[in-house]
Amino acid sequence: AAYAPPLNEDGPNSTLCVLLVHPWAVLGGDMNNRLIVGGAQFFQSLGCSTLRINFRGWGMSNGLREKNQLAAAVAFASSQKSVTKILVLAFSHGSMITHMLLSEISSAEEDVNKVVGLCSVNLAREWLGWMTMGKGGQVGKAVDDVMGSEVIPKLYLQSGSDSFYRREKFLCWLG
Repeated sequence: AAYAPPLNEDGPNSTLCVLLVHPWAVLGGDMNNRLIVGGAQFFQSLGCSTLRINFRGWGMSNGLREKNQLAAAVAFASSQKSVTKILVLAFSHGSMITHMLLSEISSAEEDVNKVVGLCSVNLAREWLGWMTMGKGGQVGKAVDDVMGSEVIPKLYLQSGSDSFYRREKFLCWLG
């Protein structure tokens, strides 16, 4: 993991930590992925702290190990003295794992109460079963639960030019 504290502890964005969750490792995703590093640099330039994580392990998984690692990252960010708010910026597989975590957490849990928003980029909705070793139904329910919830504001960004995730499928899924 790589935590970067705010550049100016008295700045207007110094209480926000942006947690960046990487794309699928099988396709080259890790905390040093250009999207993750670029996102961290952008939010650091705005005066936010950032946390980039690597999921331990590699390859096929049902997502449970990663979900627990993400919960630990949320707890770590929450434990930083300046952090009062957490924004999760999650890409692809990382977005799927984030939905799994957010769907299971009680709103009474202090760490999660600091999560003030989710930005999901290229949610791998059509590949859930394949990416989770047949657990796609459970993960799909978690995605539906989080999308239907009004507790945490969400922004979904879906590329129109990504050959792995088709925007048309995402739009059909939204209804």
